[in-house]
Amino acid sequence: MQPLRPLRSTDPREIAGYVLHGRLGEGGQGTVFFGTSPAGVKVAVKLLHDGFGSGSEMRRFFDRELAALQRVAPFCTARVLAADPGADPPYVVSEYVEGPSVLQAVRERGVLRGADLDRLAIATATALGAIHAAGVVHRDFKPANVLLAADGPRVIDFGIARPLDASSATVSGAVGTPAYMAPEQLSGDPAGPPMDMFAWGCTIAFAANGRPPFGHEQLPAVIYRIMHAEPDLGALGGRLREYVAACLAKDPARRPSAQQVLLGLMEDRPGGAGSPYLMTPPRPMAPPQPQGAVSTPPPGRKDTTRPGQERARTVVRSVVVVAAAAALVVAAVFVTTNLGRGSGPTPSPTPSTATTPAASAAGQLSRTPRLGLEVWQDGAASPLSLSDLDRPVTTVAMKRSPFELRFPTLKKDEALQVCAWTDDSVFSITDGGKVADHPCFRPGTGIADYEYGSGRLYLNNEGHNYLVGTRVSHQSDTQDKVFVSRFFRDKADTAVADQRQDVYLTVFRDLDGDGTFKRAGEGEYEYVILHFPT
Repeated sequence: MQPLRPLRSTDPREIAGYVLHGRLGEGGQGTVFFGTSPAGVKVAVKLLHDGFGSGSEMRRFFDRELAALQRVAPFCTARVLAADPGADPPYVVSEYVEGPSVLQAVRERGVLRGADLDRLAIATATALGAIHAAGVVHRDFKPANVLLAADGPRVIDFGIARPLDASSATVSGAVGTPAYMAPEQLSGDPAGPPMDMFAWGCTIAFAANGRPPFGHEQLPAVIYRIMHAEPDLGALGGRLREYVAACLAKDPARRPSAQQVLLGLMEDRPGGAGSPYLMTPPRPMAPPQPQGAVSTPPPGRKDTTRPGQERARTVVRSVVVVAAAAALVVAAVFVTTNLGRGSGPTPSPTPSTATTPAASAAGQLSRTPRLGLEVWQDGAASPLSLSDLDRPVTTVAMKRSPFELRFPTLKKDEALQVCAWTDDSVFSITDGGKVADHPCFRPGTGIADYEYGSGRLYLNNEGHNYLVGTRVSHQSDTQDKVFVSRFFRDKADTAVADQRQDVYLTVFRDLDGDGTFKRAGEGEYEYVILHFPT
């Protein structure tokens, strides 16, 4: 049985007659529970978060996703048994697939070889072919989302799948798990089935070698390799190695389709005619390069590593901080720290003054003063400046690229609550105030599109980022982290590379567990300004 986490006190115990027994996973759209039918049949119940209200854009995405799921051939996925998009909240009940994931199997039993590896490759290519034929892009194909059932591999977790006929905003963007994400996905370009084929190549390489082809070290290093370096295919050999390499081409137009992979692998037998794709590829394959070499885009090809076109300069309005600890007029991913002084209202630096010489002269530091937060981009820590020594507000000089938030290791089941805004909302925290009274920090509420430390940052006070458990990843024995590649605000999804406004963060960590905000002594929250060049 897949790993099962216990139900939380706020979780339902029954949905539409199905009894829930534990949590299987959670993502930005909802939570998946393990349950049983009245007849004792095992099921997976997907329950949408409260943020997916009636008539919302995300609810429409859910309706499209459900229709898309029902178009996919049932032999390769978990069958939908019941669903109610109009329920409050909406739910989907699907077949529970018994068996370990490829990730779990490789970790517990070792890598796959010979016929087992070939069977996995052919079955998953078949599944992706059926998924794409139904007009769907999975968008998070990876070892954890392929289950080794008794009747063959099954592809699961369409939590971020989107129909191909949805708007471009719903089929593009860096949503997924970084080690298995295609270059166009990381750069925020429109993405389609070739993105899944890139992830297929990464998954088969992992099954054969026990590691992703672009490594699993610090995320900036992995992202750099995906964008620029050749994959490490290790023990893969023969025709399968050729197809995996073809699927890992930087240019999506050069990757074979699922059907081409399937036909080619099935012809890889004694006396077979060979693969028509590898013999006459639709576009010339890039010549192999030494491991670690930088890949140069061919003539005429769009460089997917380049950020989006420059937008008009954003006029940033003033920000005022009110109340005992300071109230930012805009934004705030709340990072908890352990230093603070006094009380009383104090104005906060506005975006226009945050980077002035007077502000930066207050002090340079390597991490925020209370919670010890660090911001990393491109494999290096970003420079920080302390703009107010008495009531610290930290400004981070940002590049237009994905970044990591690093912080001291969270205790078991402890959450880091992150709220973020741009320049047109008002936010205040009162020292000693109750966390449950604030809409952004109320425990157990909000949504977070994070899994194993990767995802998007929600810029409003309803869909806040409640980071706990698998929503963070471990950097070291003393430090956890989350990876941020996109911002989501007012139904718009923006790549970090396209961000043209400062982002204001307020981060909270309930160190003493009393459910109130503390600024003095071991401060529990912190203001951070992510300053993007205009």
